[in-house]
Amino acid sequence: MTNAPSRLYRWCTAGMEAGWLVVLVVAPLFFNLYSQRSFEPDKVAWVRSLAWVVALMWGIRWLEAPRDTGTPRFGRGLRAVGWLVLLLFAGQVLSTAFSIAPRLSVWGSFERQQGLYTTAAYLVFFVAVWRHLRTPAQLQRLVTAAVLVSFPIAIYGVLQHFGTDPLPWHGEFVRRVPSTMGNAIFASAFLILTVPLGLYRLQEAARASLDVLPRWWRRGMGSGAVLLLVLGVVAWMQTPRGGTLFLLLTIGGWGGLAFLTGASLRTALHAGVYTVVVAAQLAAIVFTQSRGPFLGLMAGLFFFAVFAAAVYQRWKTILAITSAGVVLGAVVVLINVPGSPLSFVQEMPYVSRLTDVLSTSKTAQVRMLVWEGSVDTINAHPWRALVGYGPEAFGLAFHPHYDPALAHFENRHPDRAHNEFFDALVMTGGIGALLFYGLLLLLLGTALRFLGLIATRHQGIAFGGTCLVGMGGVVWLFRLLDGGWRFVGLAVPLGLLVGLLVFVIVQAVRQRRLPLAPPPLALLVVAVTALLIGHMVELHFSLAITATRTYFWIFAGVLAAVGSGTMAGFATAHPHEKLNGSGLLGGLVALMLGTLVYNFWLPSVDLFAQTSLVWLFALTALVPAVLVFDEAVAEPLRTAMRSLGWYAGTVGIAVLVFTLAYRGRWLRVEALDPALLAYALFLVLILGLLAVRLTQGPEARLAHQFRVWAYPLLIGVVMVAIYYLNLRPIQADVYLQQARILQRQNNMAHAMPAYRKAVALSPASHFYGIQLSRALVQQARANPQGREAGFQEAAGVLRHLNDLHPLHPDPPANLGRLYRGWAGYADNDTTRRARLEQAAHFAAEAVARSPGKMDLRHTWGQVLVDLERLDEARTVFEQTLALDSMAGPTYRYLGDLHRMQQQWAEAARSYEHALTLAPRDPISIHSALGFVYGQQGRLEGAIRQNQQVLALNPADAPSHRNLIVLYERMGACHLAAQQLRMARAVLADDEGLAPLAAQVAATCPDQEISD
Repeated sequence: MTNAPSRLYRWCTAGMEAGWLVVLVVAPLFFNLYSQRSFEPDKVAWVRSLAWVVALMWGIRWLEAPRDTGTPRFGRGLRAVGWLVLLLFAGQVLSTAFSIAPRLSVWGSFERQQGLYTTAAYLVFFVAVWRHLRTPAQLQRLVTAAVLVSFPIAIYGVLQHFGTDPLPWHGEFVRRVPSTMGNAIFASAFLILTVPLGLYRLQEAARASLDVLPRWWRRGMGSGAVLLLVLGVVAWMQTPRGGTLFLLLTIGGWGGLAFLTGASLRTALHAGVYTVVVAAQLAAIVFTQSRGPFLGLMAGLFFFAVFAAAVYQRWKTILAITSAGVVLGAVVVLINVPGSPLSFVQEMPYVSRLTDVLSTSKTAQVRMLVWEGSVDTINAHPWRALVGYGPEAFGLAFHPHYDPALAHFENRHPDRAHNEFFDALVMTGGIGALLFYGLLLLLLGTALRFLGLIATRHQGIAFGGTCLVGMGGVVWLFRLLDGGWRFVGLAVPLGLLVGLLVFVIVQAVRQRRLPLAPPPLALLVVAVTALLIGHMVELHFSLAITATRTYFWIFAGVLAAVGSGTMAGFATAHPHEKLNGSGLLGGLVALMLGTLVYNFWLPSVDLFAQTSLVWLFALTALVPAVLVFDEAVAEPLRTAMRSLGWYAGTVGIAVLVFTLAYRGRWLRVEALDPALLAYALFLVLILGLLAVRLTQGPEARLAHQFRVWAYPLLIGVVMVAIYYLNLRPIQADVYLQQARILQRQNNMAHAMPAYRKAVALSPASHFYGIQLSRALVQQARANPQGREAGFQEAAGVLRHLNDLHPLHPDPPANLGRLYRGWAGYADNDTTRRARLEQAAHFAAEAVARSPGKMDLRHTWGQVLVDLERLDEARTVFEQTLALDSMAGPTYRYLGDLHRMQQQWAEAARSYEHALTLAPRDPISIHSALGFVYGQQGRLEGAIRQNQQVLALNPADAPSHRNLIVLYERMGACHLAAQQLRMARAVLADDEGLAPLAAQVAATCPDQEISD
């Protein structure tokens, strides 16, 4: 083998970098309205697929590597990171091996897809960045991709806030904007990761632009830059037009400043661009109104300021920032205290979201109930506290500990604790949680070591000890104040940050000597550290998603690579050297625009008729073009024009080719959706383009021939894996979406094949099977000839799912409902009772799997009533009330049971309780209570109940008839006649009024009752 690297080796090296650049764009920006779930599973599929591509290139690169190319030597800290990540993954494998649902833990849940497979994909990117990020140029390109992709995401959030979103979303997407994440919390959680990176770029560009000014001018202009950023946030929050005007004025203003002062036009344009981008990020975050990300952003920016001051060893500034942070933290606490002097803040827009972080608000109560249930889940099986219940198994493990009070706040079962500590502890046990927080500590220590705040081994030990003492102290304090463990998930990260802050302050005070210059690119390390801290804080009020997990692992890899000390030229590189390249930046922008085309250009959306979309596309393309221009201004005119031409050509041709393939549906393969195939090939095109632009080195042989035979085999294996493991689940979702649309159109002939195709593509998913069974039941009810066959097939589908998912309550719950409905079509009592017995069996099984779910208990009790096993039904309802005395529907069902047994007093009490608990169907309860009062002889009460029904529904015929009879029984003839006339006016065609009229005429002959 020759010692010179082949071209294929260099191309694969560049391809790995292209892979992590592409995933930084696709993970947050992509969504898929053709599929049922649209967001998380579809994003996961592309992250997994790109991880396969990076691993493939890594494998080919390893085969092509020259033999005398030694493995880089890594420092002790780097080895520690590598071993800790390996142990973290081993802990995930161990937890999966002992999982209560191994299949779920490997492939991930239907909603999240964050199982062992996805974790492995994240780690592929982490290790790729850690081992192959070697130059400042690579690092700057990575930051460029992360910052630029946040701009269209932020702008789309602004569009949603002002009601100009052209997509047919369901729900309120104006008050709290979800952007491309499908959820406002998720959108904000992603954007807070990009704010520190944008601030880094803005600070460096502004500093470089203002360096030519006198010192007192620099200070004034620096304050002006901060004010300009604030004005930018206000401008984006006013109108999209105001944001656009701010964009033009800001870029023009920075350019004019460079012209007047003689500063570099390149850095001035950088400052203008990143002022606009950061302002849009912050405005979109405000529009999400999400508390956890707000707190994460505050923590990230606080430590950004602290570390930035530490870089220049301005210890007085650190103390001032810390004091301000303490005051701000105290204010946040005070505005959450009822009756505090700052309670007026609760009425302020946007800020009011921070006033109920841990109060009696709905979301706060949900979190605390889930945290309490998480503690119970851990305590239920002490040995599980070591290895956990398995990745993604939180929902299944939580079922037996579900607090019925949760149903009063939200109508869904939690699949996460909305706290990373509890999620890690329940799913991966103490081993997994310990390794995760150990990795966080090690990454923070790596950053501090690079920044010079940890210089010796003893200081590193002191850092770790300080953080551990902080965590232990805050956990003990929360335990002392609350008396329980429900807040330990907040105490752990808070204690870690307290320890981190104390250590930094002590180090800054001890090192008062001001160095001549900070480490080059140190502020970028500060930004990455702030990113990780903000993410850590946000995770303990929310949950990780595909985009944030991807960014966490990639930037963890950045810190590991920076901390290794092997990054060539890091000590001398200037952050504004030419790093992007017009073709490379054009490829990234083409990827963003192509993804936006896929996201928005639906058959029902006229892309070019939507002004807001044209504006979004234009800004996405033009803002990066300014960066290309600022690189071109230092070149001769011909070179500058060539750079701009490369950018425009790359963007235009790539997007045009994809658009034609996507909308023209040229790609028709029976096994794959054409839109999905078009986007997959588009990603391959962009990967190839970026790899070609990144490939560097002298000419060499294409490949080492005796190993070429292995490459097609490897490529084939990867393509098959991507299709079967990643794309088929998306196809299943696409078919399910089509089936649901067809079913709503009553086109069951075409809906059923789509349902069956979805199940065939993802047979292990319980969700598709349940949807198929429901469609079969609907079809069976409408088709007497095929009714029995339809019910039998639906029962077979659900029984298979019940065997496949022995811990999930949904299959037996649906079987119980199916057999109960099927019993109504039985042609004899024996068959009917047999089916009801099956319904009771499966309803009881569902309750055994999730004893805290009230709706499952209600179904069980109703089936027992149908079987006339009334004593057992009463026991079920009374046990339900023992679990949750505020369960209004239970009182209603218990009232029905008492009414069947003619226990009028008990029925009245049950119905009265049901009415006091804000029932969803008050009409039926008022009507039933009126009947019971009538049976008790409480005629006035019965009249009031029927009048309540008419107040809610003036056309309710039974209540009109009941009132006529009740008035007649009371001897109030004039009221009976009056009610009869009212009923005739409202119910002109009701034949039941005629005999009542005759009865009233006989009882009250002196009343006028004629029409």
